[in-house]
Parts: sequence; structure tokens; C-alpha cells
Amino acid sequence: MVSDKTGTLELPELSLAINTPDGMVLVVGCSHPGIDKIVEAASAINPRIHLIAGGLHLVAASDPDIEKIVTTLHDTFKVQYVAPGHCTGEPAFTALKRYLVIVIFMQGWVPPWRWAPPRTKSP
Repeated sequence: MVSDKTGTLELPELSLAINTPDGMVLVVGCSHPGIDKIVEAASAINPRIHLIAGGLHLVAASDPDIEKIVTTLHDTFKVQYVAPGHCTGEPAFTALKRYLVIVIFMQGWVPPWRWAPPRTKSP
């Protein structure tokens, strides 16, 4: 998919779509073409979107644009879970929390209640 947005014009981007029994799992990079366009393309394979993981490239988006995209993910594509990445931005993160289940708060940071150090076996 290629971006048609100002600032990332003609920037190619790959996304990984994994078809699972629970629905499509999408692993995106920075979503330069638009997360809504990426999800739309993936929903042609399986309309049930279980999880989106990665950057949503909404860090510089306006509040109305963020609201429109988050509403589309929730209402149109019925996205169940999201793990927003580095370029999603705090305003988008706040909007996502209103509609979707957040799996990981931000990539690279794991809440303490979701992580435990590996256990070692006793000798």
C-alpha cells in the first residue's frame, strides 16, 4: 500500500495480516497510508478484525480526524483490540480508550501487572 497523504506522499508501507480463528490480526508499521485504508484492505480478506498492533500515525492528526478514524475502526470495522504504537499519539490513545480495548498501552512499555520476570528452575 502506498501513502497519498501530505508529508508521506508515495511512501510505500507493508502491513502483516494474519487470519486467525478469532479474526484478522494486523501488524502495522506506522500506517502512513491511513489505518482506515489498511483495515479496509484487510477486511476484504476477513471482515472480522480481532487486533491491530503498531503505529496508527495519528500523532499530528486533528481531534476531528482522530474521532472519525477511531469511530470508523469501532463502528464500521468492529475492531476488537488495539495495541497502539509509537506514532499513535496521546490524543488518539485517549480516543481509542473510549471505544476499544487497549492491549498494550504503548509499544516498548509494558504495564507492571502484565509482566513478570522469567522464572528460573530450582537446582
